[in-house]
Amino acid sequence: MDKDVVIGGNWNILGIRYEGELVFNKTNGVILLDIHYVDPSCQIAWYNKPDKFNEITGITNQKNKCILTDCLVVKKQTYFPDRHHVVICAKSLFFGLKNKKQSTLKFNEARFQLSNIFQWTKLNGLEKINNYPKYWIDVVYKPKDKISIKVDEETTIEFVPGMGSFNPDMLVEKLSISQYVSIYIKKKTPVLYEKFFEDLNKVIDLILISTNKNIKIRKIEYVNYKHFNIINDQKDYIKFEVIDNRMEETELITTNNRIDVYNYLFDLPEIVKDNKINKWFDNYDKYRNIYNLFLLSIKNQVPDEIKFCNYMQSIELLHNLKYSRLKKFYRHIDEKLSANHSLINEIKNDKDQSESAFIILKSRMIDLLKNDYLFISEENIIKLSIVLTDSRNYYTHYNDSKKTKCVVKSNLIYAVFLMNTLLTCYIMETLGFDIKYIKEKMSNNFRLIEEKEMIKNIIENKR
Repeated sequence: MDKDVVIGGNWNILGIRYEGELVFNKTNGVILLDIHYVDPSCQIAWYNKPDKFNEITGITNQKNKCILTDCLVVKKQTYFPDRHHVVICAKSLFFGLKNKKQSTLKFNEARFQLSNIFQWTKLNGLEKINNYPKYWIDVVYKPKDKISIKVDEETTIEFVPGMGSFNPDMLVEKLSISQYVSIYIKKKTPVLYEKFFEDLNKVIDLILISTNKNIKIRKIEYVNYKHFNIINDQKDYIKFEVIDNRMEETELITTNNRIDVYNYLFDLPEIVKDNKINKWFDNYDKYRNIYNLFLLSIKNQVPDEIKFCNYMQSIELLHNLKYSRLKKFYRHIDEKLSANHSLINEIKNDKDQSESAFIILKSRMIDLLKNDYLFISEENIIKLSIVLTDSRNYYTHYNDSKKTKCVVKSNLIYAVFLMNTLLTCYIMETLGFDIKYIKEKMSNNFRLIEEKEMIKNIIENKR
C-alpha cells in the first residue's frame, strides 16, 4: 500500500485564503484538506460557512496548482478562544492545470486502468518462444492491436494493451513482468470530467456481468487536446494524472484466477462481435434499474434475503418492459402457451389475477419459468411460481401470513441461485446472444440445478 502524501499549501475557499496540508493516497483515493486557522471573531469553527463546495483551488508549497472538486467538510473543531481545525474531504484532485476553475475541467480523453479486466480482454502480448530445457525460458512481449469501438458520433472507447516497467536487476529472488489493459474513453468535443464516468460505469457493469468479479479503479489520467508539447514535429498530449476517491486498493491477481477465464459468460472479442457492445450502450438506460439490482449482489456483500428480492425485482422489471398491459400479456401467453393449457388456466383463472387490472407477479413468473433454458414440468412451474412469489412478498413486506410459505436456509440459497441463473440468461438475450450460446455458457449452472435437485427442494420447502 502506498503511503499517504502530505503537501503544505495555500487554499482559496470562498475568496478567503487558508494555509493547510493536502493529504492524499494514490492507491485508495483518499483526499483530505487539513486546515488550522485563527479567527478571533467567532466562537465556533466554520461559523456561518457552508459544508459543501463545488471546488477549492490552491497552490502547494512546491508552486503546483491544484483543484479539489466536490468537497465536503467532515470535521470542524474549535479550541477556544480563537483556534479552529477543519478537515475537508474531496472527490477528485487535479494537479498542474493552467487554469484554476472547475469550469475548465473539460477533457477530450479519460484513461483508466482497472483491476480484474486483463484476462477478459484477451489482449495478452507475452509469448514463450522456445522449447529449451526446464530452467531456460525466452519470453517476448508483442503488444496486441488495440480494440476500438465507436459508441456514438461523439464517443469512442478503446481497449489499449501496455506493458509495465521492468527492473533489469537480476540479483533478486523474484523477477516479474507485468502487462495491463487501459480503457481510453475519447470525446470529439471536450466534456466535464464526470461525464467520462458515465461511460466507464457502463463498461464496468458489462464486464461484471461476464466475470462476476469486482472491479477497482487503479489509475486515472485526463487529456485535453489543447494541452500538448511538440516533440519531433508531432503533438505529445499532456496527461493530467488525477487522484479520485473512487480509486481503491486492489489485491494482486493470483494465477489461480486463470481458471475463472473458462467461466466467463463472454469476453471482449465476443462482445465486440456483431456490435453487441454497441447494443449494450444503446439499451443501457432502458435496462439500467435491472442491471443495478442484479449487480448489487456482486459489488457488495449482501444477505441472501436481499439478493433474492433484488433478483425477483429485476426479473419482474425485465418482464414488465415487454408486457406492461394485461391485454398484450394475454395475447402473448395464448400464443406462447397454446400447447400448455394448464399454465394458461393457472394464469387466467387465478382469483388475484382475474380481479386485477395489472399483471401479478405469479403470472409473470409462470411465463418466465416456461423458457428454452430450464426445462421444468408444467406442474412444477405452477408450484415454483407460487413459492417464489410468496417468498418475495414475505421478504419484501415481512407479512406474517407468508412467513411459513417462504423459502429459508438452504432452500433460500437454491432460490437465489435459480433466480440468478434465470436472470443471467435473459440479460444475455438483451445483448444479442443466441439461445445455443447461452445454453453452452450456462450449462454448468443448469447441471448444478439438476444434480442438487434445487427445483424440487424449493417447491417442497422443507424446514
